[in-house]
Amino acid sequence: MSKKRRVMDPEGKRTAILAASAKHFATFGFSGANTELIAKDAGVAVGTIFRIFPSKEDLANTLFQHACAEQEQINIQSGITEPSLHNPKDSFRNLMRRAAERIQSRPHEYLFFESSFGATFLNDASRRISEKVYIQWINWITYFQQKGIFADADIDVLFAVTVGALARFARDSLHRGVPLTDKLMSDFEDLSWRAVSK
Repeated sequence: MSKKRRVMDPEGKRTAILAASAKHFATFGFSGANTELIAKDAGVAVGTIFRIFPSKEDLANTLFQHACAEQEQINIQSGITEPSLHNPKDSFRNLMRRAAERIQSRPHEYLFFESSFGATFLNDASRRISEKVYIQWINWITYFQQKGIFADADIDVLFAVTVGALARFARDSLHRGVPLTDKLMSDFEDLSWRAVSK
């Protein structure tokens, strides 16, 4: 008796491939990810991947651009793209909370996104959108540093305290089953705020 393959519409196939590729790219890196295993996890044939995405690089760039676009929306919704209109502590908390929600729902995608900035497989479109997201963060941090609200530390240090810690939560959630509870996130938000603010 042969195993029946589930029937998916084209968008369902694309979504399944992106979800499976996020898992494999986050776990094995771009070079180590195997398209045959991605296809198997997505429930599609390998040829289906390459009909939708012309190359492994195109697949990775599509996933990365999707993740960047989602991060840009989180930035906008959190108020960091217009810092003068928002309370800095509220926008900081909103940013951390929305990032945590993203990590809980799609930890592999978040880890892939976080680890792929500056990767050699990124194409020009991916570099442009990642630069846009990065500049949003830098402008937000710089604005509140100039207002005397954020610490006068190097921006990379402030990034490491916040974004780096979120990546750690994503890894712990995936590999150790550590849930991102409201209490854990509240403690993280408070401690991170104290670390970045004056």
